[in-house]
Amino acid sequence: MHLDEGQIKAYLDHQLAAPEKEQVRAHLASCTQCQALAGSLAAQADRIDSRLAAITPSPAAVPRADAARARLQSRIAEKEKNTMFRRIFAPRYRSAWVAVGFVLILAVALAFPPSRRLLTVSLGCSSAAVHRGAGQSG
Repeated sequence: MHLDEGQIKAYLDHQLAAPEKEQVRAHLASCTQCQALAGSLAAQADRIDSRLAAITPSPAAVPRADAARARLQSRIAEKEKNTMFRRIFAPRYRSAWVAVGFVLILAVALAFPPSRRLLTVSLGCSSAAVHRGAGQSG
């Protein structure tokens, strides 16, 4: 009777209980076929270990949790500072907002008849001409 691959792997990984470990050791001492299988499995495990060691990052390369948390909090704070309200009313748009405000003030002022009268007097138009012009456009 020969050992199966699972038994040999468990033996090589030191996962067997003491009595079973002694039975496998005794069998491997007397069976060349199982010795060859155990040798190839051990060699394969060594190759896998060396490849894993090559791709495992060094502890210095792995970012620490507190540094990652600090970066996240700074990004959140930056997003909170850059709100939509601040973007709309940014200094680069001030002249546009002044123009919009001036147009709104002018529109509201011209909506009232006393203001219209004042405008016609300051522009030198007669009140009748303004009414005639308004009647023709409508």
